[in-house]
Parts: sequence; structure tokens; C-alpha cells
Amino acid sequence: MDITNFEFFQEPEIYETVNGKLILMPRPDLDHIELTGNLYRILLKYDFGRCAIFIEPNLYFGAQHLIPDFAIVCDPKIVAPNGLYGPPSIVAEILSPSSYRHDKFVKSKIYAENGIKEYWLIYPREKEIEIYIRTEDSGYDLKAAASFKEGGSVTSETFPFVVVDTLDLFRESPLFKK
Repeated sequence: MDITNFEFFQEPEIYETVNGKLILMPRPDLDHIELTGNLYRILLKYDFGRCAIFIEPNLYFGAQHLIPDFAIVCDPKIVAPNGLYGPPSIVAEILSPSSYRHDKFVKSKIYAENGIKEYWLIYPREKEIEIYIRTEDSGYDLKAAASFKEGGSVTSETFPFVVVDTLDLFRESPLFKK
């Protein structure tokens, strides 16, 4: 493959619509994809009853179109074939340098304003996870945080049986071990 083809295939393929603007998002790198798999594997250990776990669902709030890395949905009325039309119980974002500000500040505000009760932020480089809970004034307060370095875990407030251990979440694939 020559450089022209390489550059072509590196162009953003994901978009979100925020406040009337089209936001092009780069495709996730391998660290992000590995973390997605790790979190999905962890969440599959738990019985969420009639709730469903979605990876990168289209999430619509009126004209806003967002794509969180994860959503846990317990209300079947918001689920449609092309995405979610209403607030999931939990959304999670795996931050990358290119999406950090957008995910942490812009999207979190939209999530809170639209009634998402619990918001998880995962920091791949720092190997940390934070859980935020929605406040009455449509913001978020930090509920729990843990890091790989300290070997901690976080517990969901919405689903108290869900515990995410950072040693398991940030476990590296044998391919990445040095």
C-alpha cells in the first residue's frame, strides 16, 4: 500500500452532531479497541436482567447525535434499529488525545442535560477510571475513581453489583506485552 492509500484509510469515519456542527472523529487506535474489549468482557460477567450493553451505539437527543463507547440501556422504549433515542442508564467514554476535551466537557454536558444518571470516563494513558453521578442541577459529581497503579476498583452506583477492577480493565493483550 502506498502512502496515498494509507492516508486515505486514516481519514475519520465516525461523526457526531453537536449543537448543529458536524464533528468528525478519528477511528479508535488499538489501545482503545483493546480497552473496549476488556470492559465488555468485564460487564458480560454480570446479570443486568432486562438491560442491554451496547458498544458504540448511535445516541440521539433531538438534533444531537453522539456515539459513546458504551451504553447500558434498561428502557426498551429508547431502543430503535438505528440507535438509542433517550437516555441510557450508563454511558462510558474511553478518552484519547484527539477526543479528550470533546468527551470530557462537551459530551458530558449533553449527557447530564439529557438525564443520563451515570457517566464513566476511562483514561488509557493514565490507566484510570472515574465514575460520575448526575446531580439535580444537571451536572455530574465524581462518585468513584481508581487507577491501575494503585490496583483499585470502582463500583457502579446504578448497578452496585458491578465492580470494575483496574487490574482487569487495563490488562494488556499478550501481543502488547514488552
